Amino acid sequence: SDKAMFQMLGSRGTNASPTILQSGDTIGTLSARGYDGNSYAQSANIFFTVSTTPGDGDMPGKIQFATASDGSESPSTRMTIDHNGFVTTPNQPTFHAYGNNSWTQYTGSNNIVKLLNSACNVGGHYKTSGSDEGKFVCPIAGNYFFYLTLYSGRTDNGQTDNNDYLSINFISSSGSLSNNGGHHIRHYYNEGDRDSTSTLSIIKTCTAGETMHIMISCNGTGYQVYGGHSGFGGYLIG
Repeated sequence: SDKAMFQMLGSRGTNASPTILQSGDTIGTLSARGYDGNSYAQSANIFFTVSTTPGDGDMPGKIQFATASDGSESPSTRMTIDHNGFVTTPNQPTFHAYGNNSWTQYTGSNNIVKLLNSACNVGGHYKTSGSDEGKFVCPIAGNYFFYLTLYSGRTDNGQTDNNDYLSINFISSSGSLSNNGGHHIRHYYNEGDRDSTSTLSIIKTCTAGETMHIMISCNGTGYQVYGGHSGFGGYLIG
C-alpha cells in the first residue's frame, strides 16, 4: 500500500524547464526557528545537498546537521553524512599532546607529567597553561577514551632494579584510576640505556568539568621521561 512521504525536489533551471544539479547544490533544507521576542530566529537546520558530480541515474547525497551556538542565530555544521556513508563531527572533543625533545627528571610521588605541545586539540579542552596545565577538561558529560605513551628510564642508568619501579597512573579529578585499569608499574631490569616505552589506555564515564591527567611516582630512585617520544590523548566517544 502507499505510504505518506515528505519529499523535496531540487533542480537548476525553472519548474517548467528543470536542469541538472551540480556538486554542492542544495536540494532542500529543514529549518527550525524560534521566536526570540523580536523575530523567529534560526536554531537548527538540516541541509540536503549534492555531494559530488551527479548524472543520469546518479545523485550522490550529503546531509549536514547544523545548530546555533548560545548567543547566536546562525547555525554551524555539527555533523555530516556524505555519499560514502562517512560521518564526521568536526567539533568532537579530541586531543593529542606530546612533550619537548628532552628528558625531564622526576623524584618522589605524585608528579604530574605535562606534555604541552599539541598536535590536535579540538575545542581547546586540553590545557597547556593555567591552573589546569597538562590536563584535559571534559566539556560535557559522556564516555571518553584516553591513552598515553611514556618513553622513560632511570636517571642513574642503573641496571639492577631491586625494589625500584616507576608507577604510571591516569588521574581524574574524581580520584585515582589505579584500581580501574588506569595504572601501570614499570621495572627496568637490565635497561640502563633508558629506552623503555609504556602504554596505557582507559574508557571512562566523565562528568562535565572533570579533568584527566598523567601522574607518575618514583619508588627507590629517580626516573625521567623523554617528552618528544611521549604522548597523551583522547576523545569523546558519546
